[in-house]
Amino acid sequence: MKKLFYLLLIAVPVIVGLQSFDRTDSAPTIQADSVCFTRDVLPIINSNCAQANCHDAISRKDGLTLTSYTGIMKIVRAGNLNTSSLYREINTNAMPQAPYNKLSDTMKTLIKNWILQGAKNTTCTTTNCDTVNVTYEGTIKPIITFNCMGCHGGASPDGGVDLTNDEVVDANKERILCCVSRPTDCALMPKNNINLTSCQIAQIRTWVNGVQSSVNNNDPLIEYLTVTPTILNESGKISFSIQRDERVIISLFGYDGREIKRVANDMYSAGKHEVTLQAGGLQQGVYFVRLRTGNAVRSAMFVR
Repeated sequence: MKKLFYLLLIAVPVIVGLQSFDRTDSAPTIQADSVCFTRDVLPIINSNCAQANCHDAISRKDGLTLTSYTGIMKIVRAGNLNTSSLYREINTNAMPQAPYNKLSDTMKTLIKNWILQGAKNTTCTTTNCDTVNVTYEGTIKPIITFNCMGCHGGASPDGGVDLTNDEVVDANKERILCCVSRPTDCALMPKNNINLTSCQIAQIRTWVNGVQSSVNNNDPLIEYLTVTPTILNESGKISFSIQRDERVIISLFGYDGREIKRVANDMYSAGKHEVTLQAGGLQQGVYFVRLRTGNAVRSAMFVR
């Protein structure tokens, strides 16, 4: 099967103590000894410094590869900001260079505190992963901000996908999930083999599937949505169940976020339903079926 390539980078959990995730926020107060290298620092540097034609393993601009602790420590002196060229460059906004955005004050403060705390190669695990109370602003946007906007922002975002725009993020949510969880179908992101944790992937899956993200007590909850078989030839079956009578809109999207066609737009009664999906005219690739009813949204992925 043809492997799809598309640029997207993703992943770090909500960081304790951060009050804002805007790229122009003021420097926050961060708890002493709270900065973890793999969780907090590496994703920022990978997204903002290790892009193509910069400090990735292929380009190695100025002889630097900033995709690992060893590479990053070549421009860091533990406990000393003045002799750490990494901090000097980002603090004076000399790096990243245009067309990429500069680091936010929050990001600079995290890197600063990490250096002052000894620049240790620490790895942190999530012991209390909340995959139920997932919201875009509180859970997903921080992941996007710290791990994706370095490449997918600025004057020339990679792949033309500007993830500083919330509407663009929403339109590409299925692709985001595919890129972080299905490397056999989509190009694995984040780049440079810096993967998301299982907790972060589970949180993104919850957000994509619409659980808790947009459903309230007055919305008709979608109990399930599936596409069978998951690898289609000519046709397949869309199965879903809703809790009350409601208009249902089912759309087919390509992996690039483009709506290809409406599959259904009609009133359905509460309960289980099936709709035929014709796939004969589709090219090989990854596709998404999105079902909307009221404010509830759920998506399912299949391969042609």
